[in-house]
Amino acid sequence: MIEWLQAMYNARQQWAPVYFRNTFAALSSYHGISSFFDGYVNQQTTIPLFFKQYELALEHSLEKEIEAAYDTICTAPVLKTPSPMELQAANIYTKEVFAKFQEELVEAFVYTANKIERDGMATKYRVAKYEHNDRACIVTLSTSEMQASCSCQMFEYCDVLCRHVLTVFTVTNVLTLPSHYILKRWTRNAKTWIGSEEQSADSQGLDALTSRFNNLCLEAIKYVEEGAIAIETCNAAISNLKEGGKKIVSVKKSVAKVEPPSSHGSGNNQEENNKKTPTTPREMIPSLWPWQNAMPPRFNLNDGSMTLTPAGEVAAINLKVYSSSLLMSS
Repeated sequence: MIEWLQAMYNARQQWAPVYFRNTFAALSSYHGISSFFDGYVNQQTTIPLFFKQYELALEHSLEKEIEAAYDTICTAPVLKTPSPMELQAANIYTKEVFAKFQEELVEAFVYTANKIERDGMATKYRVAKYEHNDRACIVTLSTSEMQASCSCQMFEYCDVLCRHVLTVFTVTNVLTLPSHYILKRWTRNAKTWIGSEEQSADSQGLDALTSRFNNLCLEAIKYVEEGAIAIETCNAAISNLKEGGKKIVSVKKSVAKVEPPSSHGSGNNQEENNKKTPTTPREMIPSLWPWQNAMPPRFNLNDGSMTLTPAGEVAAINLKVYSSSLLMSS
């Protein structure tokens, strides 16, 4: 255990934050390096699970970035001092970075700066909080180049000027931030800034965001219209399919009701055909005598009788008796 502690102490310059204050680490300056994975990984996380959790953490980080960008555009920061430098920072920085800068600027008003050394164009100041001289920092200011450096190395660590440098700017009447202390990565239009020294960065960023928003709206409207047309087409196709299905069912029911042909039915059809056969004009003339078409009569000359047998019926007429009765009546 003692050997492990000794090895960690010997490598302290590689892991202790105090030894790499001059190295930029913006993420760790605000929330800590491990905060990116908070709630996603732990000591029991396996390698395959780590990659899945990393994707979730990255997605969550992007969502937070979008929300922060929306807040920066749609909300106005609240100023706490009458300083022109605060107003300048409010118009340039993002909401989160401005909050950090504003905190340092407000704290600068309770610090004092005492000139301790002057070497050519550079001047050193001892900056400490009121009645806390034991925790002072040394700030070196070059008035010709407006370059300032602090022993706390906050600007080198997170790109935001510390309260010590801001205190020196206040006592030397530097009312606005020098341009080389305004880094593009912390500005409102960091992603869309098209550089132009003659135009303000704020107006450029606003125009670019407006143009991008309009393009996104047009694209969204285009996709919505295409989607509506596709939905309408699908509905029409579904309606046609339903109608076709109904027709098929109707045809099937009609086919089921038709009886199959049979021999009896064929006979009936034959009779109907026979009935439909046209008759000749002679057949249509009515008979003048019921036995007109009967067989020729046979006469019996002995008794004067005649026997008629039309269509199988027998009728006998006795002519002798009939003639006698006629003579008697006369």
